[in-house]
This record gives sequence, structure tokens and C-alpha cells, in this order.
Amino acid sequence: MFLKKSFLLCTLSVLTLILSCKKSNQPDQLPEVSTEGKNTFGCVIDGKVFVPKVRFNIALSLSAYYAGVPIPELSITAPRNESERSWITLYFQSQGILLSEGVTYRLGSPGTTGVVYAKYVHTADLERMSYDSSSELNGQLHILKLTSKIISGTFTYDAISPEGKKVEVRNGRFDLSLN
Repeated sequence: MFLKKSFLLCTLSVLTLILSCKKSNQPDQLPEVSTEGKNTFGCVIDGKVFVPKVRFNIALSLSAYYAGVPIPELSITAPRNESERSWITLYFQSQGILLSEGVTYRLGSPGTTGVVYAKYVHTADLERMSYDSSSELNGQLHILKLTSKIISGTFTYDAISPEGKKVEVRNGRFDLSLN
């Protein structure tokens, strides 16, 4: 009798554990716009929600770096891997432009001093497709908060590949602790 009760209790416990570990099928949601250094990032890329997730490589992560002197430089990296062989990464970078809280910056082209630019990179099966913002396309970055510890903002832009393919990045927001 004791063995039957123990077996039944054990079986029920295992079943409960299995059912409670069910994988969530909820779609990704954009984080709220905030300015508290919550380490959040999100946007909509060609109609699909993007939030950083790194499942297969802990060396890559959501990060932000900003230095105002001697040469102002911003670097924000937001990676996501769909599998071991598929990566999407968004970058924001600037060189030679001192950022200010409450200012909206028009996005320009990479390699141009004095502008902020964005890059969208999709790598699948070792094939890399890169899209860059351009001063000829729509794009802006608005800095909501900038302190020595936090950078927060919103963004929207179009980016184009060297082959002429376009990607639309909309409703972007980030709230990051600075490294």
C-alpha cells in the first residue's frame, strides 16, 4: 500500500513538473520606453518584433558604450540568434559627435565623421547581409536620457544593402546601462 501511494505521488509530481515546464509560445513584445537603465532594447523590423536574445553564444550580448572625450563615440550592439547558424544584430555608432539629452539626430552613412549611423546585419549559414542607414534615407535617433551611467532613446530608420535591398526599422527604443 505504501509503495502504491509513493508511486502515485511520484508520478503526479513528475507529471506536474513536465506540464509546468511547457515552453512559452508567446510572441516577443516591445519593452516600454523607459529611462532607468533597465537594459532593454526593442524595435520592429519589416513588421516583426525584434528583441535581443542570445541563446547559443554568451560572448555576444546587449551592450552600450559612450565616451564624450577625447573623441566622442557611441556604440550600441543588440544581437539575437535564432539558431546556432542564424544571427541578427543591430548597431548604432557615432564618431566625432558629442551627443546631448533631448536631441534628435538624423542618421547618416557609416564612415562619415560627425554623424550617428545605424547598421542591421543578418547572418545565416555563414552568409552575411548588411544594411546601412544613409543620409539619403529616413532615419533618426532621439536621446531621451544620457548620463555617465545610462543612455536611453528611441529610433526609426530605413537601411539599404549594397545590392539595393531595403529594410525598415520602426518603433525602436532602448534603455541601457553604459559600460
